[in-house]
Amino acid sequence: GIASMNIPDNVTSIGDEAFSGCVESLFDMVTIPGVKLVDGWVVGFTEDIPANLDLVGVRGIGDKAFYKDGQYDGPGLVNVTMSDSVVSIGDYAFWFCKGLKNVAIPDSVKTIGFSAFAVCNDPVNVLMFGKPSSDDALLGYNDVSVTYAIVSVLPAVGDYVLEGATKISASCDVDGVVLLYTTDGSDPTIDSPVFSPFTVRTSLTVKIGAFYHGVRMAVKTTRFWLGEVQPLQISVNGNLSFTGDQSRRVTINCGTAEANVRYTLDG
Repeated sequence: GIASMNIPDNVTSIGDEAFSGCVESLFDMVTIPGVKLVDGWVVGFTEDIPANLDLVGVRGIGDKAFYKDGQYDGPGLVNVTMSDSVVSIGDYAFWFCKGLKNVAIPDSVKTIGFSAFAVCNDPVNVLMFGKPSSDDALLGYNDVSVTYAIVSVLPAVGDYVLEGATKISASCDVDGVVLLYTTDGSDPTIDSPVFSPFTVRTSLTVKIGAFYHGVRMAVKTTRFWLGEVQPLQISVNGNLSFTGDQSRRVTINCGTAEANVRYTLDG
C-alpha cells in the first residue's frame, strides 16, 4: 500500500475516505496527538483525541475528518483552535461532534464545507478572523453561533508614502486576542513584542499578528515608504506585449528604494 504521500500546495480539499485502507505508516499521529495527518492535512482521528485541540501547522481539514468523534468513550472535542496555516475545512468535518463548544477559525481559511459544524453542541460558538467565501452556510444552522473577530489597523492595511511622521495603531475587541508585531518584514511569532501604538518616521514594514490563546490567527501588513512610490517599469524584449509562441525575456523594475517586486504565472 501507499506508505507516503506528498500533497501539492494547490490542493484545496480532500474527500471523505480518501486514504481509507492505507497502511498505518502513511499517517502522522505524532505531530498532533489524537489526529491523523497526511502531509499536513487532517484526514481522521484516534480514540486518544484530546478535548482541547490546537491545530497548529495544519494545511487543511478533510471531509469528515472529525465525523462522529463521540463514538469513543473519551470526552471528545470541546475546544478547537486552528492556526493561520489552515486553508480549508471540508464537508461534514465536525459533524456530530456532540461535545464541541468553541471553535476558532483563522483568516487563512478560504472555504468551509457543507454542514461542517452541523449536529454538534447547541450552540457551537465559532470565532472567525476572516470571512471565507462559503461561510454563509454556518449561519443556517441553529446550533452554530458565529462571531467575527475584526482586527482594525490605522492606517488601514496597505502601502503608504510617508509625508511626515505617521502614527500606527491597532485593536481587536475580542477577549483573549493579543496583538504582537514585527518591523523587519517577518511574520510575528508568540515571542514577538506586544503591539502598542507608535510613530513611524522611516521606511518600515509593520506586521501585526492576532494571537488567540497563543495561536496565530491573522497577520495584517502595513508598509510605509519615504519619498514617492515609483511605477513599475515592464518590458518584453523592449515591448510591452507580444504574441506568438517564441520565448521572450521579461524585465520588471521599480525605482522605489526597498520595494519588493513579486509575481505569479498562474493568472
